[in-house]
Amino acid sequence: MKVLHIINNLRLGGAEKLLVELLPLLQRKNHDDISILLLSDTGSVFVDALAGDGIDVKTIKFNHLLDPRNVHYLKKHFILGDYDIVHVHLFPAQLWVALASRSIRKLTRATFVTTEHSPHNWRRKLFLFRYIDRWMYDSFDAIISVSCETKTQLQIWLGKQFSAKHKMLTIPNGVNQSKIKSAIAYEKKQIADGIDASSKLIFMAGRFVDAKDQKTLIQAMTHLPVDYHLILAGDGPLLGAHKAIAEKLSLARRVHFLGYRDDIARLLKSMDIVVQSSNWEGLSLAAVEGMAAGKPVLASRVEGLSNVIMNDSYLFEKGNARQLADKISALLSDGEPYRAACQYSCERAGHYDITATAEAHADLYHELRCGK
Repeated sequence: MKVLHIINNLRLGGAEKLLVELLPLLQRKNHDDISILLLSDTGSVFVDALAGDGIDVKTIKFNHLLDPRNVHYLKKHFILGDYDIVHVHLFPAQLWVALASRSIRKLTRATFVTTEHSPHNWRRKLFLFRYIDRWMYDSFDAIISVSCETKTQLQIWLGKQFSAKHKMLTIPNGVNQSKIKSAIAYEKKQIADGIDASSKLIFMAGRFVDAKDQKTLIQAMTHLPVDYHLILAGDGPLLGAHKAIAEKLSLARRVHFLGYRDDIARLLKSMDIVVQSSNWEGLSLAAVEGMAAGKPVLASRVEGLSNVIMNDSYLFEKGNARQLADKISALLSDGEPYRAACQYSCERAGHYDITATAEAHADLYHELRCGK
Protein backbone atom coordinates (compact mmCIF):
# COMPACT_ATOMS: atom_id res chain seq x y z
CA MET A 1 0.00 0.00 0.00
CA LYS A 2 1.30 3.45 -0.91
CA VAL A 3 0.61 6.01 1.82
CA LEU A 4 1.39 9.74 1.87
CA HIS A 5 1.25 11.79 5.07
CA ILE A 6 1.06 15.58 4.87
CA ILE A 7 1.75 18.02 7.71
CA ASN A 8 2.66 21.69 8.07
CA ASN A 9 6.23 20.98 9.22
CA LEU A 10 8.18 18.69 11.55
CA ARG A 11 8.86 21.09 14.39
CA LEU A 12 8.70 20.01 18.03
CA GLY A 13 5.05 19.15 18.79
CA GLY A 14 2.71 16.31 19.65
CA ALA A 15 1.41 15.62 16.13
CA GLU A 16 4.92 15.78 14.70
CA LYS A 17 6.37 13.53 17.41
CA LEU A 18 3.62 10.98 16.78
CA LEU A 19 4.54 10.75 13.10
CA VAL A 20 8.23 10.29 13.92
CA GLU A 21 7.32 7.20 15.96
CA LEU A 22 4.37 5.96 13.88
CA LEU A 23 5.53 6.09 10.25
CA PRO A 24 8.67 3.91 10.50
CA LEU A 25 6.68 1.34 12.46
CA LEU A 26 3.92 1.26 9.84
CA GLN A 27 6.49 0.83 7.10
CA ARG A 28 8.36 -1.99 8.86
CA LYS A 29 5.36 -3.94 10.14
CA ASN A 30 3.15 -3.71 7.06
CA HIS A 31 5.78 -3.26 4.33
CA ASP A 32 3.86 -0.21 3.15
CA ASP A 33 5.48 2.50 1.04
CA ILE A 34 5.28 5.45 3.44
CA SER A 35 6.33 9.02 2.61
CA ILE A 36 5.68 12.44 4.13
CA LEU A 37 5.22 15.83 2.49
CA LEU A 38 5.78 19.09 4.37
CA LEU A 39 4.34 22.50 3.57
CA SER A 40 7.48 24.02 5.07
CA ASP A 41 10.78 22.77 6.46
CA THR A 42 11.21 25.81 8.71
CA GLY A 43 11.91 24.68 12.28
CA SER A 44 11.58 21.03 11.26
CA VAL A 45 13.71 19.26 13.85
CA PHE A 46 12.49 15.74 13.10
CA VAL A 47 13.46 15.47 9.41
CA ASP A 48 16.72 13.63 10.03
CA ALA A 49 15.08 11.19 12.44
CA LEU A 50 12.43 10.17 9.88
CA ALA A 51 14.87 10.06 6.98
CA GLY A 52 17.21 7.92 9.08
CA ASP A 53 14.36 5.43 9.54
CA GLY A 54 13.86 5.13 5.80
CA ILE A 55 10.91 7.51 5.39
CA ASP A 56 11.00 9.66 2.26
CA VAL A 57 10.61 13.29 3.40
CA LYS A 58 9.88 16.03 0.85
CA THR A 59 8.93 19.71 1.14
CA ILE A 60 6.59 21.56 -1.25
CA LYS A 61 8.80 23.90 -3.29
CA PHE A 62 7.01 27.06 -2.15
CA ASN A 63 8.05 26.28 1.46
CA HIS A 64 5.26 28.37 3.00
CA LEU A 65 2.23 27.31 5.02
CA LEU A 66 -0.09 29.94 3.54
CA ASP A 67 0.93 29.96 -0.12
CA PRO A 68 -2.24 29.22 -2.17
CA ARG A 69 -0.06 27.65 -4.88
CA ASN A 70 0.17 24.68 -2.52
CA VAL A 71 -3.21 23.57 -3.89
CA HIS A 72 -2.01 23.23 -7.49
CA TYR A 73 1.18 21.47 -6.35
CA LEU A 74 -0.83 18.98 -4.30
CA LYS A 75 -3.17 18.19 -7.20
CA LYS A 76 -0.26 17.21 -9.41
CA HIS A 77 1.46 15.34 -6.57
CA PHE A 78 -1.63 13.26 -5.79
CA ILE A 79 -2.15 12.25 -9.43
CA LEU A 80 1.49 11.47 -10.21
CA GLY A 81 2.08 9.73 -6.87
CA ASP A 82 -0.74 7.23 -7.39
CA TYR A 83 -1.34 6.89 -3.64
CA ASP A 84 -3.72 4.52 -1.93
CA ILE A 85 -4.04 6.72 1.19
CA VAL A 86 -3.42 10.44 1.66
CA HIS A 87 -3.40 11.26 5.38
CA VAL A 88 -3.17 14.91 6.45
CA HIS A 89 -2.51 16.44 9.86
CA LEU A 90 -3.14 19.96 11.20
CA PHE A 91 -4.46 23.18 9.70
CA PRO A 92 -3.78 24.74 7.16
CA ALA A 93 -2.45 21.53 5.57
CA GLN A 94 -5.98 20.12 5.99
CA LEU A 95 -7.48 23.02 4.05
CA TRP A 96 -5.02 22.80 1.14
CA VAL A 97 -5.57 19.03 0.84
CA ALA A 98 -9.35 19.49 0.93
CA LEU A 99 -9.18 22.09 -1.85
CA ALA A 100 -6.83 19.95 -3.94
CA SER A 101 -8.73 16.69 -3.55
CA ARG A 102 -12.14 18.06 -4.49
CA SER A 103 -11.30 18.53 -8.17
CA ILE A 104 -9.25 15.37 -8.76
CA ARG A 105 -11.32 12.63 -7.13
CA LYS A 106 -11.94 10.95 -10.49
CA LEU A 107 -8.26 11.22 -11.42
CA THR A 108 -6.81 9.43 -8.40
CA ARG A 109 -7.54 6.23 -6.53
CA ALA A 110 -6.51 7.80 -3.21
CA THR A 111 -8.64 7.69 -0.09
CA PHE A 112 -8.31 10.85 2.01
CA VAL A 113 -7.92 10.76 5.80
CA THR A 114 -7.26 13.44 8.41
CA THR A 115 -6.37 13.39 12.11
CA GLU A 116 -7.60 15.90 14.67
CA HIS A 117 -4.89 16.34 17.31
CA SER A 118 -6.43 18.85 19.73
CA PRO A 119 -9.85 19.58 21.26
CA HIS A 120 -9.31 23.32 20.80
CA ASN A 121 -8.06 25.68 18.11
CA TRP A 122 -8.36 29.35 17.21
CA ARG A 123 -10.90 28.72 14.42
CA ARG A 124 -13.55 27.65 16.92
CA LYS A 125 -13.62 31.18 18.31
CA LEU A 126 -14.96 32.49 15.00
CA PHE A 127 -18.47 31.37 13.99
CA LEU A 128 -17.77 31.73 10.27
CA PHE A 129 -15.17 28.98 10.48
CA ARG A 130 -17.84 26.48 11.48
CA TYR A 131 -19.06 26.49 7.86
CA ILE A 132 -15.53 26.47 6.45
CA ASP A 133 -14.59 23.54 8.67
CA ARG A 134 -17.72 21.59 7.74
CA TRP A 135 -16.81 21.98 4.08
CA MET A 136 -13.18 21.07 4.77
CA TYR A 137 -13.84 17.95 6.86
CA ASP A 138 -16.48 16.83 4.36
CA SER A 139 -13.58 16.27 1.92
CA PHE A 140 -12.22 13.35 3.97
CA ASP A 141 -13.28 9.72 3.90
CA ALA A 142 -12.34 9.26 7.56
CA ILE A 143 -11.66 11.62 10.45
CA ILE A 144 -9.46 10.31 13.27
CA SER A 145 -9.29 11.94 16.71
CA VAL A 146 -6.44 11.23 19.12
CA SER A 147 -8.73 11.11 22.18
CA CYS A 148 -12.41 10.83 23.06
CA GLU A 149 -12.50 14.45 24.21
CA THR A 150 -10.97 15.61 20.92
CA LYS A 151 -13.60 13.70 19.00
CA THR A 152 -16.44 14.99 21.19
CA GLN A 153 -15.38 18.62 20.80
CA LEU A 154 -15.02 18.23 17.04
CA GLN A 155 -18.50 16.67 16.80
CA ILE A 156 -19.97 19.55 18.82
CA TRP A 157 -18.26 22.06 16.55
CA LEU A 158 -19.33 20.40 13.30
CA GLY A 159 -22.83 19.53 14.50
CA LYS A 160 -24.89 16.37 14.92
CA GLN A 161 -25.99 16.14 11.28
CA PHE A 162 -22.40 16.27 10.02
CA SER A 163 -21.17 13.75 12.61
CA ALA A 164 -23.93 11.27 11.80
CA LYS A 165 -22.99 11.18 8.10
CA HIS A 166 -19.22 10.85 8.38
CA LYS A 167 -16.77 8.20 9.54
CA MET A 168 -15.33 9.60 12.76
CA LEU A 169 -13.25 7.41 15.06
CA THR A 170 -10.73 7.59 17.89
CA ILE A 171 -7.19 6.21 17.72
CA PRO A 172 -5.26 7.10 20.89
CA ASN A 173 -1.68 8.32 20.55
CA GLY A 174 1.12 6.05 21.70
CA VAL A 175 4.83 6.16 22.42
CA ASN A 176 7.76 3.83 21.85
CA GLN A 177 7.79 2.19 25.29
CA SER A 178 10.92 0.09 24.80
CA LYS A 179 12.97 3.05 23.59
CA ILE A 180 12.13 5.07 26.70
CA LYS A 181 12.59 2.19 29.14
CA SER A 182 16.02 1.33 27.73
CA ALA A 183 17.31 4.92 27.84
CA ILE A 184 20.30 5.57 30.11
CA ALA A 185 19.93 8.33 32.70
CA TYR A 186 22.40 11.19 32.95
CA GLU A 187 24.20 11.99 36.15
CA LYS A 188 22.22 14.86 37.62
CA LYS A 189 25.20 17.21 37.61
CA GLN A 190 25.43 16.79 33.80
CA ILE A 191 22.04 18.33 33.19
CA ALA A 192 22.63 21.95 34.18
CA ASP A 193 24.90 24.18 36.28
CA GLY A 194 24.09 24.34 39.98
CA ILE A 195 22.68 20.82 40.14
CA ASP A 196 24.31 18.01 42.12
CA ALA A 197 23.52 14.42 43.02
CA SER A 198 21.34 15.45 45.96
CA SER A 199 19.15 17.85 43.96
CA LYS A 200 15.50 17.02 43.38
CA LEU A 201 14.66 17.40 39.70
CA ILE A 202 11.23 18.29 38.30
CA PHE A 203 10.80 18.06 34.53
CA MET A 204 8.45 19.26 31.84
CA ALA A 205 8.88 18.90 28.08
CA GLY A 206 6.76 20.98 25.75
CA ARG A 207 6.74 23.99 23.45
CA PHE A 208 6.21 27.40 25.00
CA VAL A 209 2.81 28.09 23.43
CA ASP A 210 -0.69 28.97 24.67
CA ALA A 211 -1.75 25.33 25.10
CA LYS A 212 0.97 24.72 27.68
CA ASP A 213 1.15 26.26 31.14
CA GLN A 214 4.80 26.29 32.23
CA LYS A 215 4.02 29.52 34.12
CA THR A 216 2.12 27.66 36.87
CA LEU A 217 4.98 25.19 37.25
CA ILE A 218 7.53 27.99 37.54
CA GLN A 219 5.35 29.71 40.15
CA ALA A 220 5.13 26.42 42.09
CA MET A 221 8.90 26.54 42.55
CA THR A 222 8.51 29.50 44.93
CA HIS A 223 6.82 27.12 47.40
CA LEU A 224 9.52 24.41 47.22
CA PRO A 225 12.93 24.05 48.94
CA VAL A 226 16.06 25.50 47.36
CA ASP A 227 17.44 22.07 46.43
CA TYR A 228 14.47 21.49 44.11
CA HIS A 229 15.27 22.35 40.48
CA LEU A 230 12.93 22.71 37.52
CA ILE A 231 14.12 21.48 34.11
CA LEU A 232 12.17 22.79 31.11
CA ALA A 233 12.83 21.35 27.64
CA GLY A 234 11.35 22.97 24.56
CA ASP A 235 11.28 26.12 22.48
CA GLY A 236 8.50 28.31 21.15
CA PRO A 237 7.26 31.91 20.90
CA LEU A 238 6.59 32.29 24.66
CA LEU A 239 10.01 31.07 25.80
CA GLY A 240 11.33 34.58 26.45
CA ALA A 241 8.29 35.53 28.50
CA HIS A 242 8.77 32.48 30.73
CA LYS A 243 12.44 33.23 31.26
CA ALA A 244 11.36 36.70 32.40
CA ILE A 245 8.90 35.14 34.89
CA ALA A 246 11.68 33.03 36.40
CA GLU A 247 13.92 36.09 36.69
CA LYS A 248 11.17 38.13 38.31
CA LEU A 249 10.56 35.40 40.90
CA SER A 250 14.32 35.15 41.65
CA LEU A 251 14.36 31.58 40.35
CA ALA A 252 17.01 31.95 37.64
CA ARG A 253 19.37 29.54 39.43
CA ARG A 254 16.69 26.90 40.02
CA VAL A 255 14.73 26.99 36.75
CA HIS A 256 16.76 25.69 33.81
CA PHE A 257 15.66 26.25 30.20
CA LEU A 258 17.26 23.60 27.98
CA GLY A 259 15.65 24.59 24.67
CA TYR A 260 14.94 21.93 22.07
CA ARG A 261 16.40 18.52 23.00
CA ASP A 262 16.49 15.27 21.07
CA ASP A 263 17.37 13.23 24.17
CA ILE A 264 14.06 13.46 26.02
CA ALA A 265 14.11 9.76 26.96
CA ARG A 266 17.47 10.13 28.73
CA LEU A 267 16.33 13.32 30.45
CA LEU A 268 13.15 11.62 31.67
CA LYS A 269 15.14 8.77 33.18
CA SER A 270 17.25 11.36 35.07
CA MET A 271 14.35 13.14 36.77
CA ASP A 272 12.54 12.63 40.07
CA ILE A 273 9.12 13.88 38.96
CA VAL A 274 7.55 14.71 35.60
CA VAL A 275 4.89 17.43 35.37
CA GLN A 276 2.61 18.23 32.47
CA SER A 277 1.04 21.60 33.15
CA SER A 278 -1.32 22.50 30.31
CA ASN A 279 -4.31 24.66 29.51
CA TRP A 280 -5.62 22.00 27.13
CA GLU A 281 -4.45 18.80 25.46
CA GLY A 282 -5.58 16.33 22.83
CA LEU A 283 -3.75 13.35 24.25
CA SER A 284 -0.47 14.27 25.91
CA LEU A 285 2.44 12.22 24.59
CA ALA A 286 4.72 14.04 27.03
CA ALA A 287 2.72 12.68 29.98
CA VAL A 288 2.72 9.18 28.53
CA GLU A 289 6.48 9.34 27.98
CA GLY A 290 6.96 10.34 31.60
CA MET A 291 4.91 7.36 32.74
CA ALA A 292 6.80 5.03 30.39
CA ALA A 293 10.03 6.20 32.03
CA GLY A 294 8.65 4.96 35.35
CA LYS A 295 8.45 8.41 36.93
CA PRO A 296 5.57 9.91 38.92
CA VAL A 297 3.60 12.19 36.61
CA LEU A 298 1.57 15.13 37.90
CA ALA A 299 -0.76 16.84 35.44
CA SER A 300 -3.33 19.60 35.12
CA ARG A 301 -6.91 18.47 35.56
CA VAL A 302 -7.91 19.06 31.92
CA GLU A 303 -9.27 16.68 29.30
CA GLY A 304 -6.46 14.96 27.46
CA LEU A 305 -4.49 14.72 30.70
CA SER A 306 -7.00 13.64 33.32
CA ASN A 307 -8.15 10.83 30.99
CA VAL A 308 -4.55 9.67 30.66
CA ILE A 309 -3.62 9.91 34.35
CA MET A 310 -6.94 8.53 35.66
CA ASN A 311 -6.06 9.14 39.32
CA ASP A 312 -7.04 12.28 41.21
CA SER A 313 -4.01 11.97 43.48
CA TYR A 314 -1.78 12.94 40.56
CA LEU A 315 -3.88 15.78 39.18
CA PHE A 316 -3.89 19.46 40.18
CA GLU A 317 -6.29 22.26 39.32
CA LYS A 318 -5.18 24.18 36.25
CA GLY A 319 -3.26 27.28 37.30
CA ASN A 320 -3.05 26.31 40.99
CA ALA A 321 0.66 26.63 41.71
CA ARG A 322 0.33 26.03 45.45
CA GLN A 323 -1.59 22.79 45.00
CA LEU A 324 0.99 21.58 42.49
CA ALA A 325 3.83 22.42 44.88
CA ASP A 326 2.11 20.55 47.70
CA LYS A 327 1.72 17.44 45.54
CA ILE A 328 5.36 17.58 44.45
CA SER A 329 6.50 18.00 48.05
CA ALA A 330 4.32 15.13 49.29
CA LEU A 331 5.72 12.72 46.71
CA LEU A 332 9.35 13.65 47.29
CA SER A 333 9.05 13.65 51.08
CA ASP A 334 7.82 10.08 51.57
CA GLY A 335 9.30 6.95 50.03
CA GLU A 336 6.21 4.74 49.87
CA PRO A 337 3.87 7.17 48.03
CA TYR A 338 6.71 7.88 45.61
CA ARG A 339 7.25 4.19 44.86
CA ALA A 340 3.49 3.69 44.46
CA ALA A 341 3.36 6.59 41.99
CA CYS A 342 6.21 5.08 39.96
CA GLN A 343 4.42 1.74 39.81
CA TYR A 344 1.17 3.39 38.81
CA SER A 345 2.90 5.24 35.97
CA CYS A 346 4.32 2.00 34.58
CA GLU A 347 0.88 0.40 34.63
CA ARG A 348 -0.85 3.35 32.93
CA ALA A 349 1.85 3.70 30.26
CA GLY A 350 1.04 0.21 29.02
CA HIS A 351 -2.27 1.52 27.64
CA TYR A 352 -0.49 3.84 25.20
CA ASP A 353 1.99 1.74 23.24
CA ILE A 354 2.84 2.97 19.75
CA THR A 355 2.43 -0.56 18.37
CA ALA A 356 -1.29 -0.47 19.17
CA THR A 357 -1.57 2.95 17.52
CA ALA A 358 0.16 1.60 14.40
CA GLU A 359 -2.08 -1.47 14.24
CA ALA A 360 -5.20 0.69 14.47
CA HIS A 361 -3.98 2.89 11.61
CA ALA A 362 -3.08 -0.10 9.46
CA ASP A 363 -6.50 -1.65 10.06
CA LEU A 364 -8.23 1.60 9.09
CA TYR A 365 -6.19 1.98 5.90
CA HIS A 366 -7.01 -1.54 4.76
CA GLU A 367 -10.68 -1.13 5.68
CA LEU A 368 -10.92 2.05 3.63
CA ARG A 369 -9.16 0.54 0.63
CA CYS A 370 -11.23 -2.63 0.70
CA GLY A 371 -14.43 -0.64 0.93
CA LYS A 372 -13.64 1.63 -1.98
